[in-house]
Amino acid sequence: MTAWTEHLKKYASDNNMTYKEAMKDEKSKTLYNKTKPEKPVKEKLVKEKLVKEKPVLTKEKTQPTVKPVKKVRKRHPKAPPAEVEE
Repeated sequence: MTAWTEHLKKYASDNNMTYKEAMKDEKSKTLYNKTKPEKPVKEKLVKEKLVKEKPVLTKEKTQPTVKPVKKVRKRHPKAPPAEVEE
């Protein structure tokens, strides 16, 4: 059981009331909040930003790489039929 339900059962038996009445009673809520232990404060973690280093070019890798050229079929507009000269 939780600490809240244990507190309510004890409060109800000490004050001659039912569990349901103890849940509605404002005094039981304030007493529980006073006895409730404080939560420890968590420290926020700071993420370090990683910086990527630029690659160092050596004499072997100084020439840029050439990407292969795609062959594209060119569409020619329809040309009028050629006139035949006689």
